Amino acid sequence: GIDLWIDIVAFEAELATARTLLPEKRRPHLRRALDLYRCDLLSSDPYLDWANPVRQRLREARRRAVLELAELDRVAGNPGATIPSLERLLEVDCTDEGVLRTAMRAMALSGQPDEAIRWYQRGVDALRMELEGEPEDETRALADQIGAMVPAPALVLPAAIAIRRQARIPAPPNTLIGRSREVERLQDLLLDRTVRLVTVTGAGGVGKTRLAQEAARQVSSDFSDGVCFVALATVRDPAMVLPAIARALGIAESSAHDPAELIEAALQEADLLLLLDNLEQVLDAAPAISALLEGCERLTILATSREPLRLRAEHEWPLSPLSVPDAPGFSAPHIIERFEAVELFLRRARAVDPAFALTRENAGTVAGICR
Repeated sequence: GIDLWIDIVAFEAELATARTLLPEKRRPHLRRALDLYRCDLLSSDPYLDWANPVRQRLREARRRAVLELAELDRVAGNPGATIPSLERLLEVDCTDEGVLRTAMRAMALSGQPDEAIRWYQRGVDALRMELEGEPEDETRALADQIGAMVPAPALVLPAAIAIRRQARIPAPPNTLIGRSREVERLQDLLLDRTVRLVTVTGAGGVGKTRLAQEAARQVSSDFSDGVCFVALATVRDPAMVLPAIARALGIAESSAHDPAELIEAALQEADLLLLLDNLEQVLDAAPAISALLEGCERLTILATSREPLRLRAEHEWPLSPLSVPDAPGFSAPHIIERFEAVELFLRRARAVDPAFALTRENAGTVAGICR
């Protein structure tokens, strides 16, 4: 007979063997199984109908194996061993918070808290941009705990301060839907140099971050020192806002100087747009932000927050949700496809299934989901 070796069979056999053993004996089999999983089943033909359920089953088996191995490695005192496998899962889906938390713990326990926070921020960005959602409380709490472990950068004196290559606006994963008028109006406001502080406000998940990023990207060339993006989703202490701004600008902290002094020294002559994302949990930092504007005459700040900062210089920009077919009678495809929320839904659906189409049969369901 012919000896036939099939990687899928071998993968599932290793997992089956692992399930028969005590936890401390499973690690070699789980690791061999993961080594066999090089790519998804028939990844070159992702729309082959018969393969989809098998492909999904194998993906889920791989996910469970990675999470189990990560826990076993942690118990064995080697938490970093599974980090590459966890990162491969996150590269595919950074919105999977179970995997994200496991990776963050492994990185923190392996002496890489800064890398854990970097992945957390990628997860937050993905949740907001792809799902228009926020991280779970458990994920936020873990980020706060790990954030306290990140060491401060090396010291620097004010005389050595200069604006280095500041943190760039994250690249958008897809086209912004239904916000062209808002982007244009926000651009006009940012280019009015009598306006120093603009705060985009609105409910969580409404798209504040994505709108602010797009408007900032459009006007970046109008500021000679560009745009600096400051992610504040992981910051809970208002006193840590200025250090976060300093890090985004590439300014190292100094025990001999207040962060406000360091930032003002660096931005004294800078023509810069500072994008402060997610200020709602640190609103008590508003006075420090006001003082920054007073000390840096050419600085403009664009902020996102669920609530306004209530500063005298502030121009609040309330952002409403995308338009939706708000009545049950709106179910004809040619009518509901004009609504922004439906357009966004169709874009996301076609990213998964390019053949997806709005029909009389599914239009009512789509309208209901968007409402």
